[in-house]
Amino acid sequence: MVVDIVYNIALLLAVSVIFSTFPLKTDVLTKRSQILLGVIVGLLGILIMSRPAFFSSGVTFDSRTILIGVTAMFFGPITGGIGSLFIIVYRLYLGGGGVWTGMLSTLVAFGGGSVWHHTRYRKGNYKLYEFYLVGLFIHLGFTLTWFALPIELQGMLFHMYLIPILIIYPAGFFALARLLHTQIQRQIAIKQLEISRKWFKTLFEEAPVGITVTDTNTGEVIEVNRRYLEIIGRTRSEMEELPWQQMTYFEDLPRDLAFTNQMRLGEIDNFEMEKRFVKRDGSLIWTQMAVSRLFPVSGTHEQHLCMIADISERKAYEEAIIWANSHDQLTKLYNRTEFDRLLMSLNRVMYYPLTVAIGDINGLKIINDAFGSEAGDDVLKKIAQTIETVVGSHGRCARLGGDEFGIILPNCTNEQAWELINKIQESPRKTSYNVELSISFGVATKIHKESSLDELLKLAENSMNQSKVSESPSSRSKAVTAIINTLHEKNKREESHSRRVSSLAADLAKAVGMNSKEVAEVRTIGLLHDIGKIGIDEQILNKSGTLNDVEWSEIKRHPEIGWRILTTAGEMGEYASVVLSHHERMDGKGYPRGIQGEAIPLYARLIAVVDAFDAMTAERTYKKTISELEAAKEIKRCSGTQFDPLLACSFISKVLLLNWEEL
Repeated sequence: MVVDIVYNIALLLAVSVIFSTFPLKTDVLTKRSQILLGVIVGLLGILIMSRPAFFSSGVTFDSRTILIGVTAMFFGPITGGIGSLFIIVYRLYLGGGGVWTGMLSTLVAFGGGSVWHHTRYRKGNYKLYEFYLVGLFIHLGFTLTWFALPIELQGMLFHMYLIPILIIYPAGFFALARLLHTQIQRQIAIKQLEISRKWFKTLFEEAPVGITVTDTNTGEVIEVNRRYLEIIGRTRSEMEELPWQQMTYFEDLPRDLAFTNQMRLGEIDNFEMEKRFVKRDGSLIWTQMAVSRLFPVSGTHEQHLCMIADISERKAYEEAIIWANSHDQLTKLYNRTEFDRLLMSLNRVMYYPLTVAIGDINGLKIINDAFGSEAGDDVLKKIAQTIETVVGSHGRCARLGGDEFGIILPNCTNEQAWELINKIQESPRKTSYNVELSISFGVATKIHKESSLDELLKLAENSMNQSKVSESPSSRSKAVTAIINTLHEKNKREESHSRRVSSLAADLAKAVGMNSKEVAEVRTIGLLHDIGKIGIDEQILNKSGTLNDVEWSEIKRHPEIGWRILTTAGEMGEYASVVLSHHERMDGKGYPRGIQGEAIPLYARLIAVVDAFDAMTAERTYKKTISELEAAKEIKRCSGTQFDPLLACSFISKVLLLNWEEL
């Protein structure tokens, strides 16, 4: 009989393969599937009950308790209950003396398995040895159901089969439970693998960086994500058809090939580099590329994973910083730091003769003072453009600072350098303000390795200074003349006023006994006295109504502006203090400095008289004119406070030919 029991349990284990066709986690098993599986378990139970081990008429042994207990453990009460119902009905159908024992043993197995399912299986933290313990517990309960048999059979059963039953049945129970547990773990692993695969696929396709999987030996692209194609501007078909070398910028190709070859030989497992890809339209895209070796499984070729990120913005920012550190922001030429670096890098025999030219703009300060710093900036940009155009590929051009430029000419003789300099100086240099500028240059050439760069630069600067001595004064004088002409072109009233003041000032100078040189100087100052108005807003100069306080404050700036212009004008510089002081008063209440008496230059006191006379008698849009007689009376009235009394008297008596005493 024991052999028959073992055979019956073996039959159960053989047909239990049916469980592998169902998902073995109750959280994914539908109610319909649970019912269907319960029916199958019930039919399976009937099958194994049809091949029992006979003890006596109506009393048989089979593995139904194992089947129901394990089913309830792993599939829960619905499946286990339906299977139990089928088995109980079938047992009633068979009848015999062991009916109640058969029914009770089925219920014990169902109850024990259901309790374990609820308390342990759902939590998922059970141990394998629990299978045996549950099987032992159920079959201890099974032996207690023997008390439902006739008394004469009980003693015999306990004596002959208690020990075999408590050994064989728990062992079979454990074997079936372990089989189902293994199937569960396998399906969980398959499920997790599928989830991981989907996660990887999603991450691969939606990653913010470009990713490819490539055959290391052939370069064939095995997988490529959308972002990779977006970054390099290619289609999937182009990736498959074109070799990666053809999409790599030629300057980056040697380094990329070297790394790839090292990876192919197994010398390295990964590498990183900044790499430029060539897009379909020929443009370049900067990327940060990281490549890692994928260790192949059996039967696959060597592969590597390549990830790229678009760093075009970062590279543009870096290049902008590098450019800003090496270039002058205004003229776009190299700056002094880069000039020195380039000169050092070209200080090699292969570049001899190495020539340096240093240039300085004559009269730039006059432009700044007369028209403002923006006008000076425009001049610098125009001259820089001229220098760069003429020099071209012959050398490197830089703004060394302020109004100074430098040119480096490798493999260029002194004579060849002067040919280029002459072309620069002959180029049109007239600004939008009709001021013609000049540049004084100095040139030095290095032909021997022994001479130093410091000596070379010093020679070039000395040469420039010599040129400046002869060129600069005339250039500045021309600039002043151009400024006066510009002012007069913009405001014809100012031109007429300056010419009248110049003529009256010369007449007064003659009247007080000045010599011809002094008369000529006074005449010139008369033309220049309002040169500072070039820096005053035209709307204020041409205003038809009365000026407000702010506008008067602006007008009062013109003596100082004129002084700044003339102080840089060479031979005209001696007139600067006169122009600065022509609105000062004898009582110290004038502007801009508030000086008084003879501290005011003589020429300035003279100009003050005739300037005021013309202002009163000439036609002005913002006030009525008065007669010469009324103007003379006003000058006499202000004599000693605003005007020099001697000059005022001489002007009225000898220039206007009026009787001073009768006024």
